[in-house]
Amino acid sequence: MIRQHTIHATLGLALVLSAGCDSGKKEGMTVGTKSVKGCDLSLDTLSGSEWNYLDVTPSGDQPNPVLGRLKFHTEGGKLMAKYNARSTSGMYDYGCVLRGKEVHCKEKAMPQDWCRALLTGGGSCDLATLTEIDPDLDPAEAAKGVSAGTAEFNEAKKKLKGKAWKDFKLGNNNLGNKLQGRIYVKVNKRKCQLSVSDFYMTIYNGRSIEDSNPNGTNAFVKNELGELLWENCDGKQSRNFVARPEMGFPKNPAKVGHLARYKVGQQAQFTYLGQDGQTPPEGCSFSFDIWEDGRPLAKGLKPGTAKARHKGRTIPVAAWMWDKKFDKASGPLGEVIAMVRYKECGGTKETLGAACVAVKAE
Repeated sequence: MIRQHTIHATLGLALVLSAGCDSGKKEGMTVGTKSVKGCDLSLDTLSGSEWNYLDVTPSGDQPNPVLGRLKFHTEGGKLMAKYNARSTSGMYDYGCVLRGKEVHCKEKAMPQDWCRALLTGGGSCDLATLTEIDPDLDPAEAAKGVSAGTAEFNEAKKKLKGKAWKDFKLGNNNLGNKLQGRIYVKVNKRKCQLSVSDFYMTIYNGRSIEDSNPNGTNAFVKNELGELLWENCDGKQSRNFVARPEMGFPKNPAKVGHLARYKVGQQAQFTYLGQDGQTPPEGCSFSFDIWEDGRPLAKGLKPGTAKARHKGRTIPVAAWMWDKKFDKASGPLGEVIAMVRYKECGGTKETLGAACVAVKAE
């Protein structure tokens, strides 16, 4: 579904599920498809709340944190949101503002990228155009974006020829080029749920356009599943996180590749092989947590020690390892295992990063 950027005013009528309000005595809250009496949910009290996508299945409506999980918090006096947008490994940050009966949230502006896309598609890049795309854009940031984006486009146009120039144009002028995530949140007080419309902004043929993400407009219910993962899986770290059927730390980590598919009954060892976080500073310690599909599996684990070959010599390394036996077949999409690593010094715990890898048992 595609919308022109200029029709934001019609969101409440055309794209967001309607909300009703039941008055009456407060008798508790039950999320789901039934009507709820005494719901005290409001857009003013979202900070600190967590929500899950309400998945409609043949066996009934079920909260599904893999398809969508959403968390609101306050940072520097500003309402913020963390949202995975149906990503199995990504977690994206949005800044939010209250606009009438909706909360509008969007990712940080990228004026340089926007300018490059505008010019590639035959449009104009100036302060007025960038401000129209995002009225909250800081003028100083917009000015830097105009300058840097224009210079980048002119340089590419001058130097790139043939296929390289065609690839540049395709990369910067296509409907799948997601340049800013945007969600529009409304309260459905009758069911005590949120109605979330999930979009992204792109620039095509010199014009700003909004297109729907796979979640579209859907109900979200308050999280009652317990602790959820809100870390974004780092791409570089994830490339160093592998699953293998062999147990034990590999002798030559540089030659180890990830194996995604397993048979029921097999065991897999998940190992982080990155060079970062190998030796804790004096007086500090390492630990890690394991998550599956956004939910905790094991917490407070300690890495062991091992020896590995590196540049022709044997060195001691931290053995960030965890193993799992596949007792049953995975679902159609498989499962995503995340390792979140920590360093603790003097009682202060710091996240070293999160890595994700997908596996499937059949």
